[in-house]
Amino acid sequence: MKKRKDIIVISVLIFLSIILSFITCTYITLLENVKPENQRFITYIFNNINITKFTILSLIYITIFLIIYVKRKIVFDYIYKYRFLIASLVFLLCVLFEINGSSIGMWRYCIGSDLTGTGDVVGTARVIRGDEWVVFTPFAVSQNENKPDKYSYFSNTIRGDKTDVYIVYGQPVKDISIIFRPFQVGYLLLGTSRGLSFYWCGRFIALFLVAFELSMLITKNRKDISLITAFLITLAPAIQWWFSVNGLVEMIVFGGLSILLLQKYMVTENFWKRLLYLCIISICGGGYILTFYPAWEVPMAYVFLGLAIWVIIENRKGCKIKIKDIISILVFSLITLGLLANIYIKSKDTINLVMNTAYPGARCEIGGKMGLKYFSYPANLFFTLDQDDLGTNVCEAAVFFDLFPLGFILAVIVLFKQKQKDKLLIIFLILSGLFAIWEVFGLPTILAKLTLLYVSPARRTFIIVGFLNVLVLARAMALVDKSKLEMFEKIIIAILVSVISIKLFPDYFEYKKIIITFIAMVSLYISILKICEEKLKEIFVGFICIVMMFTGFLVNPIRRGIDVITEQPVGKEIKSIQEQEPGLWIVEGMGYPMFNFPIMYGAPTINSTNVYPDLERWKILDPEGKYEEIYNRYAHIVVEFTNEEEEARFELLVTDSFKLYLPINKLKDLNVKHILTSKDLNEYSSDTVIFNKKYSNYGVWIYDVEFK
Repeated sequence: MKKRKDIIVISVLIFLSIILSFITCTYITLLENVKPENQRFITYIFNNINITKFTILSLIYITIFLIIYVKRKIVFDYIYKYRFLIASLVFLLCVLFEINGSSIGMWRYCIGSDLTGTGDVVGTARVIRGDEWVVFTPFAVSQNENKPDKYSYFSNTIRGDKTDVYIVYGQPVKDISIIFRPFQVGYLLLGTSRGLSFYWCGRFIALFLVAFELSMLITKNRKDISLITAFLITLAPAIQWWFSVNGLVEMIVFGGLSILLLQKYMVTENFWKRLLYLCIISICGGGYILTFYPAWEVPMAYVFLGLAIWVIIENRKGCKIKIKDIISILVFSLITLGLLANIYIKSKDTINLVMNTAYPGARCEIGGKMGLKYFSYPANLFFTLDQDDLGTNVCEAAVFFDLFPLGFILAVIVLFKQKQKDKLLIIFLILSGLFAIWEVFGLPTILAKLTLLYVSPARRTFIIVGFLNVLVLARAMALVDKSKLEMFEKIIIAILVSVISIKLFPDYFEYKKIIITFIAMVSLYISILKICEEKLKEIFVGFICIVMMFTGFLVNPIRRGIDVITEQPVGKEIKSIQEQEPGLWIVEGMGYPMFNFPIMYGAPTINSTNVYPDLERWKILDPEGKYEEIYNRYAHIVVEFTNEEEEARFELLVTDSFKLYLPINKLKDLNVKHILTSKDLNEYSSDTVIFNKKYSNYGVWIYDVEFK
């Protein structure tokens, strides 16, 4: 009888593997191709599906499912026992093969060349991730080409002027300060391509491990719930759509690791271990501060402060602090403060400039008007495939897939029905209440400043709310008696949440998405509350993880290397010209994103993205400060030449971009030597300004400018 049952189960698993492989390949096909409007969906998929990928995926899924079914306890125990070793090996392999998740493949479409392909292995580069592939990654690449010193604290390439690249956009630098930016070390040791891989893969793996271990701590070592939590955090749309910038990943890694080490510090009496924990906590503390994005730092600090208070309360009785411990705490605190003070001294002018810009400048937010966003997460199921008709930027719409309000319903059951006076849940609910007031109603200015939330717009704070909601769900799941919530109640809640989400995005949800949303949400709610049952527990855990894979894993592409940059013919020409005739560059008439193209080849470019304003330079063109409100900001800069009889004019395009109408005779005032443009500049030549063509191909021209 058992043998017959095994045959049936194995047959079902093979069938499910094939179905799952087809779904995965369909998903990848839709990501990588644009479906013709006049072709039926099924016909299109069968014509374009990659048979090799389908076969490999089928074999992988079958193998995984069979191993799980036959030796699931042994396999899971083995993976858990050697999780850090396995993670290290995966990380090393990824770096060795130069795997990253950057969208730099978009540069393939920005400038004509003989290059074929983008380097993307799976998934597709995202044009919307411009802050990564247009700004952050080109800045990092430019550090390797910076003259006279590679990876200097102050770049001479970005903005074509001395630019602090450490404090803003945290780039790799050869400085003791890099200790607080450990994920950038790869650039210094391994070069640009593997450095980029080190940065992407290191942060992804570290985030997953920290999320898992933090969940193990708050769920009392429940591996199943911790695995789900790790997926809900690491593959959260909010994390993946913002993965490379603004420090959200670093905040969770540094903050979560600090909490884990604080707990270990309090439960051990070994002095040398305590020294090690203090050292890492100090690095994490400095790293957290230097993410330099208060809109997320401040509300996230509330979450970790709450966790720290809980850890201290839970372990205070068994924790013995001796004189040498106090001394070591003081020493590490002073060292950290000293390093931070050194950074502040170097970057003081930069910080002051940023704080006094028109954008982003100093904020004074009061919150409010974000209540319904709590129910927006179901729409995130489809963001990797479809970002049209959202009514907003997909990055702004991306949130944590936190299954709200399920965690809070379970928390209420734990605290009031089961009468467990759980300290951590109480702390979480207090924080949730504070955030709810901020999100829904807002606070008076005085309270906003007292709580420091005035630096965090409600739409930014909500990302942290989602992170907290995931932690609430994990803790409540670990404590609740699942029999307290009936099946029909789960279904009703899931349907209500889906309906509200559909109402929030009326133009986004067509009938197919509506049906899938209802099915997925009901299935997720049922699965979440079934994982404590011994029967088929692995299937429910697996289902939740697979949903998160589709929701977040392919937001960013999986790609190899940076050939799309290093093998670019126009880029090579720029590098050659700059090496032979060093000088300042300007990009004219090409706009976004081409103004950041030359810096990747070591060409100091005046109108590369100004992460903070070069006021002295703009005062040359605007001595009376008539346009200061326009150029005193973080800005992408579009330059268009005008005749020398005209005056320089600045025009604000959007909040983070302006256009400079530049008379050609002003090029001398700006000390410009080379020009990258999309047109023939001979028509602008005059008796005083002469343009000498150096290169012309792939729809671009490079000129030297000569003044008489």
